[in-house]
Amino acid sequence: MLCVHLFQYDANYVGTVLPKEVTFCNLNNNINDSFLRDMCKSHGLIDDVSVYYHPKTRRHLGIGTVLYHISQGSHSSRNVLEFFFDFPRSGKSWKIFRFWKVLDIKA
Repeated sequence: MLCVHLFQYDANYVGTVLPKEVTFCNLNNNINDSFLRDMCKSHGLIDDVSVYYHPKTRRHLGIGTVLYHISQGSHSSRNVLEFFFDFPRSGKSWKIFRFWKVLDIKA
């Protein structure tokens, strides 16, 4: 079986970097990584899910990110943005953003 590595952006890449990260704001306190992963997995392959907490108090900050796989990143993040934008869940209306990753390539 041939081992194929994941596509990575490097110093020789010419073009725009596709957005593959979706950020959720105004999340409720009971939403954790597994809940967010289960909600977003129907829109594409997920590489990483993070829900952020205060480093000292461990209090929920209401912010979470979902990082989609590079092969489906732009399409999946657009679907999630359209599906969950101003989506009332757990008593709050979520705000969702899609960020362009800035390349920090050291030659």
